[in-house]
Amino acid sequence: MPGYPFLPWTSALHFAIVCQRTESVKVLVASGADVNRLDRWGNTPLLRAVKNEGAARRVRAEMARAILSATSQVVDVGARDRDGETAMDVVTGGTRKHREVAKMIRAYAETIESLQCLASLKIDT
Repeated sequence: MPGYPFLPWTSALHFAIVCQRTESVKVLVASGADVNRLDRWGNTPLLRAVKNEGAARRVRAEMARAILSATSQVVDVGARDRDGETAMDVVTGGTRKHREVAKMIRAYAETIESLQCLASLKIDT
C-alpha cells in the first residue's frame, strides 16, 4: 500500500489506531484482535493508541477505552515498549499527559487484580 511503509510490520488493529479509525478499533477488538500483539517498534495497541500524537485527546481516549473493553482477553497494561515505557508512563509524563486515560488504565488494572485475587480464593461449599 503506497504511503504506508509500516504496514508489513504491524497488525490491522495497530493500523486502525495509527489511522485514528475508532470504529474500526472497536470492531477489531470485539472480533478478537490480539490486544497484546507487538508492532515492529515494540508497541502494543494500547501503547500505540496513547502515543498517537496526531490524534486528538478525545480520539486517544476512545481508542484506549475500546482496547480496554476487550472481553475475550486480558490487556497487558504493564507491557513495555522498546524504550521501557508502559502506557501509564506515557499518559502520566511528558507532553502526552492524559488524566482520563490514566484513570481508565488504573481502574482496569485494579479490576484485573481483584478478579485474579477472587479466582485464587478457595471457597468451601
